[in-house]
Amino acid sequence: MDTTVSGIGAVVVAELRAAGYMESTVGQYAKTIKALTEFASGVSIPPAWVWSSPR
Repeated sequence: MDTTVSGIGAVVVAELRAAGYMESTVGQYAKTIKALTEFASGVSIPPAWVWSSPR
C-alpha cells in the first residue's frame, strides 16, 4: 500500500468518483491533494527519537 500523500490522495479521488460525487467536487479534492503533495515534498520529518521524551 502506498502511504505517500499522492498515493492516499489517488485513492481518495478514486473513491469519490466511485461514490458518484460531482466531477467539480472531485477536481477540487484533486487540486487540494496536489498542493498538499507539493508542500509535503519540501518537508523533512525528523527521526522518531527527536519526538521521544527523555527518560
